[in-house]
Amino acid sequence: MGSVDEVLRLPDKQALVQLPITGPGYIIFIISFPDRDERWAERLPLNQDDSFFQTCTRQIQLAHRSPNVPAPRIHGYFDCGSHGYNPVGVGYMLLDWIEGSPMMPWDQLTPAAPYRQKVLDQVADLILIIILECSLDDQTLFYGVPHGTPNGTQVSTSVWLTESVDRGIRRTLRRHDYSTAIDYLIQRSMIPLYVVPEHQNSPWVFVHVDLHNDNIIIDEEYNIKGIIDWDCNFPVPLPHSKKLQPSQNYSQNVPAAAPPGLSKTHAYLDFAAINVISYLFSPKKKRSGQMEQQSLNSWKLPANETFSKCPTIVSAYTVNL
Repeated sequence: MGSVDEVLRLPDKQALVQLPITGPGYIIFIISFPDRDERWAERLPLNQDDSFFQTCTRQIQLAHRSPNVPAPRIHGYFDCGSHGYNPVGVGYMLLDWIEGSPMMPWDQLTPAAPYRQKVLDQVADLILIIILECSLDDQTLFYGVPHGTPNGTQVSTSVWLTESVDRGIRRTLRRHDYSTAIDYLIQRSMIPLYVVPEHQNSPWVFVHVDLHNDNIIIDEEYNIKGIIDWDCNFPVPLPHSKKLQPSQNYSQNVPAAAPPGLSKTHAYLDFAAINVISYLFSPKKKRSGQMEQQSLNSWKLPANETFSKCPTIVSAYTVNL
């Protein structure tokens, strides 16, 4: 495995490092290795005070438990706040630079219908692959559990939802947004009605909750070449694994990018979130590529639960985290 020392040995480092790319909370430098036609991304967090291992590095390591998840490889990192030899002087991660382009927002004409279906098929396969093949362990950080819960400890769906709503209440009270806080309290009161008994102790699964167009890297034929931005992707209870991306961010990122028949405040993966899981779990369907019906049947669900019931999870009332 490579390291930052390999970058430092490059003969003309300044010429090989392209202009930086800024993102929310980080800067990325693209580093080229012309002798082997390879490029890396050096990611530098702007906040050098907080460790990024549990919020970023660990997620990519979980994704790589499956060879079928197109996450970038980690070539080396030095966590913020760590001690020891660090030639860079600040916390960093060295990752593959995934060749291709972020997928452009969809409108009513572009891309053509076959390419839309091609992308949705690949996203559907990816969701299932992550759920089925990226196994958790006793060191997994379960975000959204009550403070002080040890790593690797799963809580009930009701406890997780309550903690999620309580975070929203605390945020809105800090902003003195009392009308929204009342909405959260209404949501909180509905949790006992929303969580059906057979989903109360559902298994937890790893998901990528930020699958919007900027994080899906494709080629010219709409083949997904990579998925990026694994920050803050944590395991969630199985009934909530369908949540692809908070809808309010879609409205900001993709204005007016709506399929025919949907309002302009929706984006294409908002549409997919409602439909793709229903398609996935239909007993009459087989997913393209790796996901055969035999693999689906091996997925353990609570007693008397069938895949034909799973679409009801998608259309149920969801808490906005």
